[in-house]
Amino acid sequence: MAKNSVDTPAENLSQKPNPAFRSKARKARLLLGHKSMVTTATTLANPRTILPYIFSALGGATFAAGLLVPFFQITTLIGAAIFAPLIAQKGQKHQFLVLGSLMGLFAISMVIVTATTAPTPIIVALAFFLSTGTLGIAIGLHKVAMGRAMTDAWHSGERQKFLSMSEVLAGIAGVFIALAPAVFFQTADEMASHIHLLWAAFFAIALGLIMAAAFSKSPSGSPANSTTTPSKSRKTLLEQARESYRILLGLAWFRRFLLMRATLISVQYGAVFYALHAAEQHVTKPESLPAFAAAGALGNLALGGITRISVFRNSRHCIMFGALTGLIAAAIALSMEIKPSINLVAVYSLVFFFMTAADGLIYIGYTAYYLDRIDKQHVENGLALIKLIVQPFVFVQTAILAYAAHLHHVGVPIVILAVIAVLGVLSAATLPGGTPAHLAGRRAQSPPETGKSAQDPLVKFGQSGGAASSSTLPSGSRK
Repeated sequence: MAKNSVDTPAENLSQKPNPAFRSKARKARLLLGHKSMVTTATTLANPRTILPYIFSALGGATFAAGLLVPFFQITTLIGAAIFAPLIAQKGQKHQFLVLGSLMGLFAISMVIVTATTAPTPIIVALAFFLSTGTLGIAIGLHKVAMGRAMTDAWHSGERQKFLSMSEVLAGIAGVFIALAPAVFFQTADEMASHIHLLWAAFFAIALGLIMAAAFSKSPSGSPANSTTTPSKSRKTLLEQARESYRILLGLAWFRRFLLMRATLISVQYGAVFYALHAAEQHVTKPESLPAFAAAGALGNLALGGITRISVFRNSRHCIMFGALTGLIAAAIALSMEIKPSINLVAVYSLVFFFMTAADGLIYIGYTAYYLDRIDKQHVENGLALIKLIVQPFVFVQTAILAYAAHLHHVGVPIVILAVIAVLGVLSAATLPGGTPAHLAGRRAQSPPETGKSAQDPLVKFGQSGGAASSSTLPSGSRK
């Protein structure tokens, strides 16, 4: 009898693992796979580089190709602004990940059909702007949905690990997928090579769609968080968004964060001018686009390892290094104007390598910085607010750069982007580095609200041991 009383608990533990833990781990893996596939697809069919490159190859005007990115930015803003309140209302119901993937699948399909049929230049322009707009809305809502999914499926100490792993997996998949068509479907037709790359992106996002569907149907591992604040249900979506915007704009760290994003998003979205610069010189070479796409995938692979180095677990250091990496990409591109003899596909691939690495480093840095400080109930509206404030500024700037490229030379915007990269380093260095509780002390006073969720989220975090959530990315010891 005594033996049974001792052995039974251990036996039960071994036979019945915690189902909530298993569900949480499964959701974390599904989200990791989904993000890796979506990152792979958006690398292979990047609306800031690859799509303008293909548009130019189909005979599109340089000015119109330059406007694809501002148009993409506007539609991304629209997608984020419209869907953020809806995603916030749904809470842990993640069907919007599926919707974003479906829209992305449709957009890439439209580009494939256009590139295959090669219609008149006007039809090409209309099709590319329509597909870019659809992809922009898809990515806008997907980024907001991913923000919610990451807070639900990945703990604060896990986010750096999973973000890095997703970039590594996307890099490996991207290199294989980008080079496989060139190996198995060897052709001298450069457009056929581009279409193979688009098909690879299509299948990558299709896999991501399947994983998103499985993730959205998985039971939540934290049922306590599935209910929202009772007071929220009595407010309209617009009132909820307006209240979140007011609270967030009262935070000193959030205002500094907006300034940094306004500077560095120019470096990220300026990639289109590298694509136009590359297309001007290498568009007739069939191996050029697969090589550039593979270089971008290698950039993802490299940054996934870089962010695991201890010094880059500090989110500000990660952002600053990303801006410096963007400066390296600009320097290599400009060096080919000074010395044309080194203007080779292999050398220009380094531009795409450093440019993609810069984009990813900045993304991981600002995502970790943002999610470590934001209250869960404001995640979606905060992302939408960032889009609403930053994107119009970037649209005007990109349109000016596109006009400069059309009127003068495609190398002119790259010079300007190099200067912006330096400003980006300085803006990242000025981000507050204190604990969230310290930062909350500097926020503007706002009228008190009732209910548990009305407490200042940053003060709450500080009272529960916020010292671990400083300006650093979650390190391995916090996983």
